[in-house]
Amino acid sequence: MRAHNKIFFGLSLFFQVCFGERYFALQVWRPFMWFLLTFGVGGLAYVMYSERQLLGEFSRMKTTKHGLSMGSVLFLTLCILCFVNYFSVKFVRVFDYSMTSQYTLSEQSKKIIDHLDSDLEIKYFYKDGLQNADQMKKSFLSLAKVFETYSSKIKVSSIEMNSNPAITELFGATKGTGEAFVSYKGKINRIETQYLGMTGIAYSEQDFTNAMIKTTRLKFKTIYFIEGHKERSIEDDKDEMAIAAFKKALEKNSYLVKSLNLISVGSIPVDADLLIIGGASESFQKSEGALINNYLMAGHPLLVLFDSAQGVAVKGPIDILDQVGWKLGSSFVFNILSTPNGPMVSTDQATVANIFSNESDITRLFGVNRSVLFFRPHPLEPTEKINSQFKAEVLVKTSDKSVGLAKIETTDYEGQPKSFDLGVHFKGKYLNSKIDTDIVIFSDVNLANNQFFNQTSNKDLLLNTVAYLAKETDLVSLAPKEPSATRIKMPGPEFNTYFKYILVGLFFPMPIIFLILSIVIWFKRRHA
Repeated sequence: MRAHNKIFFGLSLFFQVCFGERYFALQVWRPFMWFLLTFGVGGLAYVMYSERQLLGEFSRMKTTKHGLSMGSVLFLTLCILCFVNYFSVKFVRVFDYSMTSQYTLSEQSKKIIDHLDSDLEIKYFYKDGLQNADQMKKSFLSLAKVFETYSSKIKVSSIEMNSNPAITELFGATKGTGEAFVSYKGKINRIETQYLGMTGIAYSEQDFTNAMIKTTRLKFKTIYFIEGHKERSIEDDKDEMAIAAFKKALEKNSYLVKSLNLISVGSIPVDADLLIIGGASESFQKSEGALINNYLMAGHPLLVLFDSAQGVAVKGPIDILDQVGWKLGSSFVFNILSTPNGPMVSTDQATVANIFSNESDITRLFGVNRSVLFFRPHPLEPTEKINSQFKAEVLVKTSDKSVGLAKIETTDYEGQPKSFDLGVHFKGKYLNSKIDTDIVIFSDVNLANNQFFNQTSNKDLLLNTVAYLAKETDLVSLAPKEPSATRIKMPGPEFNTYFKYILVGLFFPMPIIFLILSIVIWFKRRHA
């Protein structure tokens, strides 16, 4: 190659490198890049034209032909690998062989995604350098990938907050330890978590799906909390006995939550999709009872949470129980605790209920490891005058290791321990109406108070109940999928045999035998 062509060739490579570096750094086209690209490509074309005779002789050499043949094979192999890699990323298919279908979406989630008519974005915001940030990010993206794999309309991305302040401010992300949002057609909703682990927040499929429902919903249901009878406050966050956490959870699920004083308003609004009586400690007036009766006769749903201290004496909710043929027992329900001193009852401990209906849409997904907390609840009991027009289904009850105390002051109990009903769903014709209505009654409002609401499964039970009564069944909680492990347990004789002949007789000697053989072979061939 002539000297001046070497100079041109070097300059053309220099311009091409500058062009590539500038474009990679700016990520956008600039007019000066035409100059770099023109001189880079033009210089290379000039050198090839000037040295065309040399290139021709080089191409006719035998070594060149063999080299080009090998290069062609390598090039084709590279193209095939790129092709396979592209389509493996573009068209992902997941095969889930886990026992609990850990990596398969539920039918409810699939139904929501199938109805999307536009792209839905899932964005995860985080800050580099914070403790457990990488671990939480990987855990989140692992679950989000399941959604993204199912549908091309799901777009998942992670955003470092310091590097992208504009989009961070747009979504309102503030938690550097990890925060996720769903965006659909301009509507943005935070993905609320339900489980807290030792290392931080853990997201579930339920959290993703509920966020998508709230973001894609077109109409919002209205829930009214009845007031005027010293019900538990739905506004006081600091009072442990208030039910403000319950109200906030409903609002996060995109319900419109309002208060309703029947005396001052004089009617039940037509937009009421659900009425809730949250721990009334004073009796209802006759006019209020008539309004509620008319509401129920029209087929509208009702949720009643009794005040465990005052519920037995309060007229209004009690009248509703009378109509369906049930009553609120006078005893207080407690669990029997196993202690070193033998079985005992503690009246300061919460009452655990862990038996749920497998048939009800409200609780059938709860499984065997769920429980809810009450505090000194009364049992719900059928009377001798059961209303045949109502079907009663027990939603939650205690285990058979529970007792009822006549007084809080004593822990002595009589009779055998048994199970007590603490939540019942009634469905039927109220006061001989022609339309079926749904009534759910829990014997203790403390199920929903600020102290217990976010513990165990209280939140899920209450939100599922509201979703069912408000006919928002797509918001009913999904059953959590927990990975299962298969454990091998051997009786004593079988384990001794396994230990002797498999571990000691096979696995332990093998490395030693191979080591000895290696030394013998090396010794015999050391002079070879």
